Amino acid sequence: MVPLNGTRGDAWLGRLHLDLRGGNGRAEARTVPRTAAYWLELGSRPARGAGAGRAGYPPRGALSAGWDHRRLCPLFAAHFGQVIGRTVIVDNRGGAGGLMGGAEVSRAAPDGATLIFHSPTSGIAGPMARRNPPYNPLRGFAPVSVLGFTPMVLSVNPKLGIATLPQLVDLLRREPGRHSYGSSGIGGVPHLSAELLKLRAGGLEATHVPYRGAAGAIQDTMAGNLTFVIDTFAPLLQLHQSGQLPAISVLDEARSPVAPEVRTAWEDGIDVITRNTNWLAAPPATPDALLAPLAAASAAVMADPGMKAELAKFAYEAVVQSRPKDARQALVAEVELWGSIIRAAGIELE
Repeated sequence: MVPLNGTRGDAWLGRLHLDLRGGNGRAEARTVPRTAAYWLELGSRPARGAGAGRAGYPPRGALSAGWDHRRLCPLFAAHFGQVIGRTVIVDNRGGAGGLMGGAEVSRAAPDGATLIFHSPTSGIAGPMARRNPPYNPLRGFAPVSVLGFTPMVLSVNPKLGIATLPQLVDLLRREPGRHSYGSSGIGGVPHLSAELLKLRAGGLEATHVPYRGAAGAIQDTMAGNLTFVIDTFAPLLQLHQSGQLPAISVLDEARSPVAPEVRTAWEDGIDVITRNTNWLAAPPATPDALLAPLAAASAAVMADPGMKAELAKFAYEAVVQSRPKDARQALVAEVELWGSIIRAAGIELE
């Protein structure tokens, strides 16, 4: 156990929000939007049969989250609770693409009891694309650690007979203004990835069609209503393997082990590397004395063989060693990347 004072506890786990703390042990689930913010509460109540833990660690906390945070955040919560010996509760907060929940965490006391599970959408692009954001991506939180990342993937309308990214680029150049692509929403990582691809490929024209979540964009691409869609392998891998929606490019410098046959944009001469990176953060002004053990705990979680194996199924790469200063450096780089795309594409949200 990582030396965070506390007692071993249970957790709200499951697909989104499962409360396993009831006297009868029954789990209850409720569905929330994909862009909700997910909090982990680090409670002080021990689980059945658990011995007393070390005293002094904050009795509760919150972790806010968006990836398939629906899968990743509860999975992380389960392991995190075991590592720190605390009750871990995942709380989901929707509104403004997760920004409302993030704003609450940003305003929380810097006592190590409140954490946020961030993604580029909720932590960076969301506030940067708004005139009056609820928090600044660099000053609104104290980074704890980088948890991991998964690359963006481009899948194409199966009716077009396109097998490679160069073929898609050629089609868009030959037929400017006639094609469209879908994403899970304005200002999200898939949307910004497509805009970067258009810029880096020489100024391609393709109309963005935003959806409330990836499912609609994926379905319309399969049906032939869109030319392509960008998301992660989590929703796209099985469709690619079945031939229903072929993935033709991984927007990264290395091929993915889950689909090694899919070439990268880098291989095809287009400098586009976009990933959905997740990191753990605390409210601003949280002292280093609290950030360091939290980082050690998250590193222990991401190093767990079972955790890594589960994440690998979705082409998610765990970052095992990440200190607060490493997380800060990574955050600065992410702000520079996504901010440049937002400015170049002229994206602005209300």
